Amino acid sequence: MAQTCANAAANQKSSHPASGGRSGYATSEMPSVAMLRFPIGSSVLVNMGRSGWKVAQVLSHNHREPSWPSDQTAPYKVRVDGGLAFVPIDDSRVIRAATEEDIARMRRAEERSAALGAAAERAKAAQLTAVDSPGRTQDVAAVLRYHAESCHVRPGLYANGGAMDWENQPDKFRRLLGAPSIDLPRSGADVVPEGPLHSLQSLGALLHDSCGITAWKGQGHARWSLRANPSSGALQPLEAFVFGQVGDRQAAQWHYNAYWHSLEFVADLPAQSWKSLERQLPQGAIVIALTSIVWRNAWKYGDPGFRYTHHDVGHQISSFAFAAAAQNATVVLLDSLTDTEIAGFVRADEPEDPVCILAIFPSGAKLPGEYWWRSVSISSKFWEGAAQAAYRGAPVETYYGAPEEEARPIIAAARAATRRLQPPSPDFWTSGAPPRELQSSWTSAGPLRPLIHARRSAQSYDPDKMPTGGLPSHIFYEILRRMLHQPAWFPWRPAVQPFLFVHRISGLEPGIYLLCRGYSGEELKKHVDPKGQLEWKTVPGVPDDVPLLLMRKGDVREEAKLGSCVQDIAADSAFAVAFLAEHLPMLEKHGAWWYKRVHWEACALGGALYLAAGAASADLQGTGIGCFFAPWVQALLGVDSPRWADVYHFTIGWPNVDRRVDGGPPYAHVEALKGRDRDTVSSRGA
Repeated sequence: MAQTCANAAANQKSSHPASGGRSGYATSEMPSVAMLRFPIGSSVLVNMGRSGWKVAQVLSHNHREPSWPSDQTAPYKVRVDGGLAFVPIDDSRVIRAATEEDIARMRRAEERSAALGAAAERAKAAQLTAVDSPGRTQDVAAVLRYHAESCHVRPGLYANGGAMDWENQPDKFRRLLGAPSIDLPRSGADVVPEGPLHSLQSLGALLHDSCGITAWKGQGHARWSLRANPSSGALQPLEAFVFGQVGDRQAAQWHYNAYWHSLEFVADLPAQSWKSLERQLPQGAIVIALTSIVWRNAWKYGDPGFRYTHHDVGHQISSFAFAAAAQNATVVLLDSLTDTEIAGFVRADEPEDPVCILAIFPSGAKLPGEYWWRSVSISSKFWEGAAQAAYRGAPVETYYGAPEEEARPIIAAARAATRRLQPPSPDFWTSGAPPRELQSSWTSAGPLRPLIHARRSAQSYDPDKMPTGGLPSHIFYEILRRMLHQPAWFPWRPAVQPFLFVHRISGLEPGIYLLCRGYSGEELKKHVDPKGQLEWKTVPGVPDDVPLLLMRKGDVREEAKLGSCVQDIAADSAFAVAFLAEHLPMLEKHGAWWYKRVHWEACALGGALYLAAGAASADLQGTGIGCFFAPWVQALLGVDSPRWADVYHFTIGWPNVDRRVDGGPPYAHVEALKGRDRDTVSSRGA
């Protein structure tokens, strides 16, 4: 990327002359002026890193500061944003031609960004002001403070990030030391498991399809795994436990180890306690518990790591829902349970934080009652009289040995504040019954398993690959239907609303649209836009079952890019999405624990979009975006903060081929390591 003069000077002071290439400056023979692509005076776009592409003017060629070693030059010196910068290499990734359209669009975007930057800072200030409102509970105050401080605000103003000490990267595969294990049958695009859910074949497919390894990536000497469930930075902060009968073995607690695709024995379940829980669940149900290790995300992302962890909970719930649907089974979030009940049931090792429990059962199973999911409970005496867990997880050091309260105090406060100690009140249960079968929009997509195993996150898009005129509108509407009718179910009325930045849809004007979920447009207008700043227009030609409203028309590529941390992928796509959630009023109504749940809901929608893109066309690919300027986007939309909160972004387009992906068998390493003591095998970095 280009560097400002100040940054270049700082780099130069810290670099040995021989390391000039690493500091970004050419060390080879100086290119002739004729070899450089842009003459002096040219208008160009330069990549300013986290500030994105900026319009600049070339001032000189082959520039060298007097303090630089004689073998270091910068092909271009440019004027940008009223200052000076050096362009380290003449490469299209760093400097490219600027058309008149580029210049006009980016000038407008820069003016818009500057104007909205102040509004974004005011939105953050409003959230912090709400922290100290009279009568505010300590827990809700902690969540409001966490959200305000952990969100990136505007271009140039980011949250407190991580350090990424690669020598101490957390291992994203937890191993129970010495535990007997069962290697499970693997799944794949063409696998059709047989037998009940608790059979080894069906359970192996369920776990592989939901959180097993599906591919590997490699770059240089580094190699890391991709799993069926999307994960922020592929850091995988979650662990899964299985409770119940496995094959012909008696009911027990097992830990799923995704690295080996195996179940590791934890403890036998007390017979009477397990029967008491089984009677509350549909017939033939198995129970899955999720725990989190926030450090895996905070290591890289810093303070946003707690939010990103709960993004991944939503992704994981979605992945289980699709994996179960592939076996004609249903997933229900048991949200009547308190965090105290979950913790006592799972007995997780530090630093694992119990998150939630899912019941998975055949779609035609006999139910224990009409609203059975509202009253499931687990006795605090579940394990009374039983032996302690027979095997424990490998020790995990977090925050380089410092207490979380010292290393990341706002994460520690948010974790404590969002623990639910009492069951939800009756007015929490505002959703209908869990769906027992896939909606027609998904059955028409064909088998789910090929989509699951082909899912990848796009790294960049090439809009030149789009069909003439853009993505056909009927495909766009089908993608939206599949998001609306995704199989992950939550027991509350939809609280997350998708705002769509439409760029390249055939027959649909570019602009910002709202896809209404759970409410009519008129209902949402009262809460989202009480000042009437948006258009709220119905769109001719949109199918009746796709409740899409136009909010603002016009080219919004730069706005989408700027709102998503200046990432080109949000502008080069067919469309991008910002998911806004009901925030302060629901925190006040239900409690601080609500904060986690809107992240789950938003990212379950993202999980559906991943597969909906693949189902729509082999040429499309989606990607979740965790880095975004939440207050800036809310200022752009005119949506009140802290009444609403921007919690997640997504985009779908035509991907460039990611040549780092290894198409070989995902579990080839298991065969290669056959016979090794698994407790001695390191999976760090994998």
